[in-house]
Amino acid sequence: VFRRWLRRLGRVPERFVMLSQDVVKMFRRWKWEHRVRGGPGRRPRVLTVSTSNGKLSFSNMDAVIGRALYCDRAWECDLIESTMTLLRRHGYVAHEPGDLMLDVGAHVGMICIAMLKQRHFGAALAFEPVADTFALLERNIRQNDMVGAVRPYACALSDASGQTLMELSEHNFGDHRVRTASRAA
Repeated sequence: VFRRWLRRLGRVPERFVMLSQDVVKMFRRWKWEHRVRGGPGRRPRVLTVSTSNGKLSFSNMDAVIGRALYCDRAWECDLIESTMTLLRRHGYVAHEPGDLMLDVGAHVGMICIAMLKQRHFGAALAFEPVADTFALLERNIRQNDMVGAVRPYACALSDASGQTLMELSEHNFGDHRVRTASRAA
């Protein structure tokens, strides 16, 4: 509503536009805390928003990444750009059309989708072992028209074969972990 009002005004001073963006973010934060956020006594649901990383669906129960995607409409875009600049500068990554990236612990795909949208890589393999999160990863691949470019795998990667339990974070769904007995001590 606020953005439509600004568009009707026509040419608006840059300072006012920046202020309006801050107001929009403040409104989103208020709405997240009071209407959208999941938690004890709240109903879990899937949210879908357009972000700098692409069109992404995620759980409202994710208090860290979900909140950032909802309120800021982005996840680590500056970090992606600075990392890619650094890797290219030191020759670790060339910019070839068929370059492949591995997204290990892909969560809902916000990194691999952003990397492909920004043409840092030509294709990606995305590994996500948590079933609910994997379903969102597949959904995000489809809604960003990347079915052929991102290949999702419902598994964790390790240097040993076998099965293990996942330690699931209650508040940050991007912080689920595989623990082994030797590392837990």
